[in-house]
Amino acid sequence: MRSAPPHEAYILFRPGEGGRLLGGTSGCNGLKGTYDTFAGRLRINATVLTGRPCPAVVAAREPKLVEALKATANYRIAGSSLALQSADGRLLARFAAREKP
Repeated sequence: MRSAPPHEAYILFRPGEGGRLLGGTSGCNGLKGTYDTFAGRLRINATVLTGRPCPAVVAAREPKLVEALKATANYRIAGSSLALQSADGRLLARFAAREKP
């Protein structure tokens, strides 16, 4: 995965032997959690790991991002874009895929 520009949020889904792990950043602080897929649905349990002071614009969006991850019930992949959706289909967050270096 290519390095994200400073203050750009990203998430990484890691299926593996220890379960389905999620990692990433809010653009300032690290995120960690787990996820589960079932019957075409997606459930995410994510928490902020670090408590660094962030630029105001990033600090304002960080709790919104964590809430969006926690509220995720569905997902849609279109091309290289991942859309996280609520149970009623409302868009919560959108991420673009990045290639590994």
